[in-house]
Amino acid sequence: GNLKKLFNDWLNYRNNYCSLYTVSMTNYMGSDEYNQQKCIYDITSQQYDYIKSILENASLEVVGN
Repeated sequence: GNLKKLFNDWLNYRNNYCSLYTVSMTNYMGSDEYNQQKCIYDITSQQYDYIKSILENASLEVVGN
């Protein structure tokens, strides 16, 4: 349903963003592979923190009511 679509849309965004990031970092630091993997790791970690926060806040709302 909607969660699967949201996840797939996010993966698409992440992959496109990291492709642009890798191109922008060419000739600055690291290899293309390193920059691609670092971008994927960083943005996925950030997304995990966002989702974790949403779930924790949702749990507090349910418990608090």
